[in-house]
Amino acid sequence: KIGAYDLVYEDGSTHATDLVSHGSGSEHLAVSQRLAADSNIQDWWPTQRQFQNENARHISVIDVDAPLSYRRFVYSLQIENPHPDRVVKALRLTSRPDVEAALYIIGVTGALK
Repeated sequence: KIGAYDLVYEDGSTHATDLVSHGSGSEHLAVSQRLAADSNIQDWWPTQRQFQNENARHISVIDVDAPLSYRRFVYSLQIENPHPDRVVKALRLTSRPDVEAALYIIGVTGALK
């Protein structure tokens, strides 16, 4: 766990979604498969194993003038509101200062169901 997204509701209660990095993966297939299922974020460098699962998708970022020389990855993360009857007042990103990782939010969208 390298951080969390907290949905902050109007009544002051919160719901946390842990940010779990896939990291370097594992040489053991079962561990690697479990990491891919549980992870929802990854380093953007192409040297790291990229993954996708039900709620996390990676998107390639390239230099259109030199696509073979520059490639990075960003992740799109879907968070379901477990309490759709409550008004979400804020989205809070928390990081762990003891973990060497940088967290960025590029954009946020919401949808009513």
